[in-house]
Amino acid sequence: MDRLWLINPDAEQELAAFSEETKAASQGRSVTHKQFSLIKDRFLPLTAGESCQLISEFSQPSPSPLAEGTQLVPWCPTANLKRVVEKYLGRSVCFPPMSLLQMLNDKSQLNRWPDFVAEGRTLITHSEQLLDLIHSQRWCSYDSQQRDVGSGGRPTVRMKRRFGQAGRGQWRVNEYLSPLDRRFIHDGLKHGALVVEPELDAVGHYSLHGVVAPGETYLGYLCTLETDRFSAPTRVSVLHALSHKDEQRHERASQIVTGVSSTMRELGYLGPFGIDFVETKEDQLIMVDLNVRFTLGWSTGLADRRLAALKLLPDYLNLSSFPAAPH
Repeated sequence: MDRLWLINPDAEQELAAFSEETKAASQGRSVTHKQFSLIKDRFLPLTAGESCQLISEFSQPSPSPLAEGTQLVPWCPTANLKRVVEKYLGRSVCFPPMSLLQMLNDKSQLNRWPDFVAEGRTLITHSEQLLDLIHSQRWCSYDSQQRDVGSGGRPTVRMKRRFGQAGRGQWRVNEYLSPLDRRFIHDGLKHGALVVEPELDAVGHYSLHGVVAPGETYLGYLCTLETDRFSAPTRVSVLHALSHKDEQRHERASQIVTGVSSTMRELGYLGPFGIDFVETKEDQLIMVDLNVRFTLGWSTGLADRRLAALKLLPDYLNLSSFPAAPH
C-alpha cells in the first residue's frame, strides 16, 4: 500500500491557539521552510522511508490528484493540515474535531485518570499559589543555602505548559523561586494555567505506543527512553529481552493504556497515540505524558507490528470516519 505522511511539526502550537468560539486556530509565529527542512530528518524513524511531506513544502496544487488507494497518514490531523490537503491535494478529508484533539492533548487532561498520575498534580494560575502548594504538599527542598534550581538547588516541582512536546514548555523549581523562575511562570500563564506536579525521583523512563481502533486498542512493545537532564526523551528503544520485572512493567503499562484508550474511544477519538511513564524508586509506574497523535518513537515502539497498526488507522479520505464533535 502506498502511504503519504503529512507532517505538521507545529501542531501543538495550533492546538494551543484554537478557539472553540471562532472555530479557528491562530497561525502563530511563522515557521520557515528552512526551519522545517532542518528537522525533517527527525521524522525518518517514524516514516520508515515512505513518502513524506512537511506542510511547508506545499506551495501550489498538485498537478495530479492523490492516487486512489493511497493511505493518508497525518502527524496530527489538525484544521490547518485539513486545509492544506484540500487546497493542494484536491481531496476532502475527515479529521477528528479540533476541540477533541485540543482536549486530549492538553496536559491538564491527565487528571482524568488520577490513579495513574503523580499525587497532588494540579493547575496553578499565579506564582503565590505555587508557593502555597509547595508548602502544603511538602514539596520543599529545604536547601540549607536557600538555593533555587538554577543555582544548584534540588528541583522538587515540575511545571508544564498545557501544550508542548519533547520536553519543551517545562520548567523545574523548588520553593526558592528565582527571577527566571518567576518569568517562566508569568510567560507561561499568558497561555492559560500551568500544570504543576512533584518532581519524581525517577529510576526509569518508559513509553508505550499504539492505535485506538473502533473495537480494540492495538499496542506496541514497551520501550525504554533515554532522556536529557530535563527528562526530555532523546532516544527510544524497544525492550526485547524482557526480565520478570520488565514483564511486570509491561503488564502495568498495558493496563493503564487500555483504560486511557477506552476513554479516548468513548470521547470519539480514533487514531495513533503514545504514553510516557516514569518509574519511581518505590516501583510505581506514573503516567507523565499523553500524546494523542503520532510520536517520533511510534514506529520504533510498534516494531514488527507497525504495518498491522497502520492498517487500523482511520480512513481519513472517508468522510464518515469520525462522528460529530462531542458536546
